[in-house]
Amino acid sequence: MVNTSDSGSAERRVVITGVGVVCSLGRTTGDVWQAIEDGRSGVGPITRFDASGFATRIAAEVPDALAHDHRFDEAYWQSLDLRARFAVSAALSAVQGAGLTFTPQNRGQVAVVMASERPEEDVLLAGARALIAGDIDGAASILAAHARPHAPAERIAALLGVTGPVLQIENRSAGGLNSIIEAAAMIRRGDALVAIAGGADAPITPLTLAAFQGTGALSTRNDAPAGASRPLDAARDGFVLGEGAALVTL
Repeated sequence: MVNTSDSGSAERRVVITGVGVVCSLGRTTGDVWQAIEDGRSGVGPITRFDASGFATRIAAEVPDALAHDHRFDEAYWQSLDLRARFAVSAALSAVQGAGLTFTPQNRGQVAVVMASERPEEDVLLAGARALIAGDIDGAASILAAHARPHAPAERIAALLGVTGPVLQIENRSAGGLNSIIEAAAMIRRGDALVAIAGGADAPITPLTLAAFQGTGALSTRNDAPAGASRPLDAARDGFVLGEGAALVTL
């Protein structure tokens, strides 16, 4: 499709045809939309580890984050770290929502553009423990499979069997939006016909919490978590860590 302006120039239109989301409000677009309509907050006490010693003890955790997504084989699911699980679940939902089928004839025209800020802390710690124990090969295996920032994009491309451009965007909180903008530009340039784009992260860990506590950047409204995330509010006292993934099919 093309959109012709008054000046006579033509630009390929890019539209969203599928959405996938995994976040503190739910694992489907329907659940998330209902939570938004109901005015529910996804912020609550941290449950995944003991945060009692931290100044901030709240975050936007994905409910039952470790639960198996039964659309995936158990062995495959267990091979993924938490960040990758969020990413592939949201990606599959986005593709299924678009009703797409990838074939040997079209998979080279499908791009994956992802943002992900950091490897999962547990992966880095496991690699460090292996190195301290003198197991260099073990550390290399762990870190090669999981610790690269672009690992979620690679996982999605491999899952879907697509062979078009795979691009990793890193721009902190704006990375997911940047990924969608770049994916749309790739389609307009003719570098791809379809793109799966968005972001995924799993930063709710003791290490990340400690790092942000050192900067004073996190909200400490531990007694009122539902009202802790208030961007642009004069009374805001910091941001709230969240986790999950959100991807679109373009």
